[in-house]
Amino acid sequence: MSALLQVEAVSKSFGSTVALRGVTFSCDKGEIHGLVGENGAGKSTLLKILAGVFPPDRGEIRLDDQAIHDFRPGAAIQQGIAIIYQEFSLIPALTVAENIFVGREPEANFGRLNRNAMRDEARTLLARLNLSVDPDSNIATLTVAEQQVVEIARALAIKAKLLILDEPTAALADREARQLLDILREARETGTSVIFVSHRLHEVLEIADVITVLKDGRVMATENAAAFNESRLISLMVGRELSHTFPARHAIPHETAILAAEHLTAQEGGFRDVNFHLSRGEILGIAGLEGHGQRELLRAIFGLEPLSSGVIRIGGKKLRHPSPARCIKHGMAFVSDDRKGEGLILPFDITCNISLTTLWQRQTLLFIHRQAERSVARDIVRRLQIEPPDLGRLVRYLSGGNQQKVVLGKWLTTQATVLLLDEPTRGIDVGTRVEIYALLRRLADDGMGILVVSRDMIELLGICNRILVVANGRTVAELDGMAATEEAIMQAIVTGTRRQAAGNPGRNSGRVENFDS
Repeated sequence: MSALLQVEAVSKSFGSTVALRGVTFSCDKGEIHGLVGENGAGKSTLLKILAGVFPPDRGEIRLDDQAIHDFRPGAAIQQGIAIIYQEFSLIPALTVAENIFVGREPEANFGRLNRNAMRDEARTLLARLNLSVDPDSNIATLTVAEQQVVEIARALAIKAKLLILDEPTAALADREARQLLDILREARETGTSVIFVSHRLHEVLEIADVITVLKDGRVMATENAAAFNESRLISLMVGRELSHTFPARHAIPHETAILAAEHLTAQEGGFRDVNFHLSRGEILGIAGLEGHGQRELLRAIFGLEPLSSGVIRIGGKKLRHPSPARCIKHGMAFVSDDRKGEGLILPFDITCNISLTTLWQRQTLLFIHRQAERSVARDIVRRLQIEPPDLGRLVRYLSGGNQQKVVLGKWLTTQATVLLLDEPTRGIDVGTRVEIYALLRRLADDGMGILVVSRDMIELLGICNRILVVANGRTVAELDGMAATEEAIMQAIVTGTRRQAAGNPGRNSGRVENFDS
């Protein structure tokens, strides 16, 4: 194969921060090239240079053996480079076809928009990607996985030579992720080159032909994928072996539940008749297939989605009509899976974001005590090792892992006794994951009760004392976290689904309380 992309000695700095240090690698035509590294390793900077967001300070980039001098997003597209970021660039108000051809709409006579041609070509592209959706569907009605395929269809529509995907499977269920990998294999067969960036190392090892490892802006290795395994990748990424990824656990004595859910049922049907209890010092995981109600359950407990019936108790006291304000008042905290949309105010700095949940404690009338605010933020930054430790740095410029630490830190200032976590390590590198796992265990050992929803079964098996299995919106099994296996979780899901299909709802029954009464 001949090289399509050549990156030669590329460096980039932002003020005193050096993001890339002489990065060199190449990607052949029809090759899937895996790019891995911790948050802050320089991956995002490299991708943005390739996408024309900004130029390198030094070095050269060649595409089809032609040096690139025009670093603008439009120029990158014209040269055949398409990038799909973790946060999609689709326009919710437009249709599928309009999103695929935005900025390149086909014209009919007299400059009119040729909608028929646009629909027909969109339908052909979507069929090529095995996506059966109406080109006239509004993009906002599609699932995340379907939107991901539309992004790829848009790249194919511009006849991209190089397709760059940044964490493409982070928000996808396992089945959807596998479908996406199959699409990328088909793209490779047609000669399209792919740069695949992911923290899911098993997917990189499965799909990539060649892998480049970045650390601190430098290339640590570029070799055929067959030369790596997860252990070696991790060692190169973080500079140390991670044989002890998960902290040690111990049995939790049965005591009065710090959080109890009795017969919870969603108003809109996401889950039904759910029961569980969470003890002080325990990490309780909720496992299940994507779309089976576990995310809705977590949000409903915090008052973000409506309940039709059931009872929630915190410390033995009934929580009536849960709302975020009432839950916070009763010692509950919630970390959303969407840290940028719901967890942070991106234009604000670290100090402001950390202090948001307890601002009233440092406020007199309309005046905020800035010195006290900075003192609290400084303690959290030190405690969670947020990098860089610059209290005035805007959180939008932090890596994903450090952004997640800020989200956790703002809730730690509330002295919460119950912590709800939705996908706590989504889009976070393996080194930061280890730090977060250790933090959660310390919080639990200090007496906090933690409830975790995660698609990553290995994560749940590694950190949880117990695991609650959900299928079709109902709890179908409760497993000992230290004895459970992936096979046991999947068997519980399959058995529970089959039992419900046969008309036996399972283990939940009893009195309910209507929240509308």
